[in-house]
This record gives sequence, C-alpha cells and structure tokens, in this order.
Amino acid sequence: MNGAPVIFPFNYFCILYGQFQANLMLEDIKKNIEKLIALYEGERQRNRKLLSDLGERDAEIASCRKQIADLERQVDNLKLTEAFTAPAGSSPEAKEKINKMITGIDRCIALLEK
Repeated sequence: MNGAPVIFPFNYFCILYGQFQANLMLEDIKKNIEKLIALYEGERQRNRKLLSDLGERDAEIASCRKQIADLERQVDNLKLTEAFTAPAGSSPEAKEKINKMITGIDRCIALLEK
C-alpha cells in the first residue's frame, strides 16, 4: 500500500500534463487556423482588385482598338481624298497630315502592347 499512493499522484500528474499539452496544441492549431483565414481573406481581396484592374485594362484596350480602327479609316479616307482632289503641289501637306495620324496610331498600338 505504500507504493500505490506514490504511483497514483504521478499518474494523475501525467494525465494533467498530457491534457495541458493537448490544450496548448489545440490553442496553437486555433491560432494557425485564424492566421490562415486572415491570409485567405487578404488574398481574396487582392484577387478581386486584380480582376477589377484587369477589367479596366480590357476596357481600355477595347477603346484603343476602336480608336485605331477609326484612325485607320480616316487615314484611308484622307489618302483617297488626297489622290482625287489634291493639286500637284499640295502633296507634302497631305503627307504631313497622314504622318500625324500614323503617329497617333503608333501611340495606340504602343498602349495596346503594354
């Protein structure tokens, strides 16, 4: 009987210590889950922002493509008009106007490539 009272408190201590360790591990797991949830929410918001930015860029690209098409039509119309109506000496002025429009088109193409 002398040995039993000594072993029982030791076993009880081991059980309490095990529960304490389990509680510590559980708290660590809870903290890690909270961190993961916070990281997930941050990434979700970042993803939403990136999708929004992408939509804006797509709209900007569509606008530039429309502008390019319009400018190309204008250039073609000016070339035809110049070919049929320009006197022989006014050709450099028409070329200058066309060059300005081509510069505008090149600028739009450069924006599309970004």
